[in-house]
Amino acid sequence: MLVLDASAAIRVGMSTAKAALVEAVRDANEVVVPSLFDFEVTNVAWKYGALSDWPSEDCLTLVEDVLAI
Repeated sequence: MLVLDASAAIRVGMSTAKAALVEAVRDANEVVVPSLFDFEVTNVAWKYGALSDWPSEDCLTLVEDVLAI
């Protein structure tokens, strides 16, 4: 079992995580997240779009990818 918070999941989704984290997520037989995980991930993607001019499609893809972990 792996407990994953939103900031680590975002790094995995953006491919900026260290290889050990990506491997741990991939190899975990169960991933547990906090109850507000969906909201936290969505908020981070919104901030990237609003503050760094990321295209909306990229923000949506990030949310979809992270929530699929």
